[in-house]
Amino acid sequence: MLVLVTLVWYTYAAWWCWWLGGAFGHRGFVEYYALLAIPLAWGLERSLHWRWSVRLVFTLLLLLLMSINMSMTSDYEWAWSEPGWTWRKLIAEWKSLL
Repeated sequence: MLVLVTLVWYTYAAWWCWWLGGAFGHRGFVEYYALLAIPLAWGLERSLHWRWSVRLVFTLLLLLLMSINMSMTSDYEWAWSEPGWTWRKLIAEWKSLL
């Protein structure tokens, strides 16, 4: 799976149409969701055997990332794909969302 994701990611990054790989959410991976569901299911099944404290931290981290994802999706602006969009601005956006 890691090889597949790496190859697909490399292909989209090298594509002549630069905004294909720069899309928020990486639409190009939608075709591979069925294959990516296998390691996701395996990882979730394995997480059932973790200690409760590790599962709690993992769940809280997952909820935080889901919250950031949903907030960034609803607040998306076209300026984010411009050359002036920097790491500093991204971190400021994350701080405003939290």
